[in-house]
Amino acid sequence: MLLSDLVKNTSTYLKQISVTIQTTLAELKKLQDNQEASIQSVQSSYDEQLHKIQETRQKYLQS
Repeated sequence: MLLSDLVKNTSTYLKQISVTIQTTLAELKKLQDNQEASIQSVQSSYDEQLHKIQETRQKYLQS
């Protein structure tokens, strides 16, 4: 095998690896964004429920 062929094959292989890595990174970013949105939603729901509990507690304490 000629050195030029080896370099060409290696270059093609590295380009394929680079594309695969970029695709994987994009997928991971989407997953991260989805997880962060889910966490934000849960936090918002928690805050809302906590506020309702505090309001109810205050109503009963004032009665």
